[in-house]
Amino acid sequence: MEQVPSRKLGEVATVMLEVTSGLMPLGPRAAFLRFVPSEGKTLDSHWADAVTPLAIYVAKSQSQGQLRSDLPTRWLIASYIGLLFAAWDEIAEGELGSAQAARLIVDTWLSGVINTAATE
Repeated sequence: MEQVPSRKLGEVATVMLEVTSGLMPLGPRAAFLRFVPSEGKTLDSHWADAVTPLAIYVAKSQSQGQLRSDLPTRWLIASYIGLLFAAWDEIAEGELGSAQAARLIVDTWLSGVINTAATE
């Protein structure tokens, strides 16, 4: 996650797909930890560590005009994580494969956060 956003919109999609694809195998572990009360704080701590680089990248993309700046960075990250958990659930149910889920997460998320003024 050491990439610095440029003004190219396609780059955000590429980076987010790379990050998302890397997170897909963690689904079963995250699902297990969600339901173990004693691990809740540990999981929260790990999530904070994991999403900080992503939040920095998203904030920089917002400042570059690639992503909407009228939405708080924290909201963008929370919505991304919500899609990630939804995809993990669908994979567990056998409804999606990992690669398909990663693309759906990124496509869905970007459809709401891309700065449309930058694409015109």
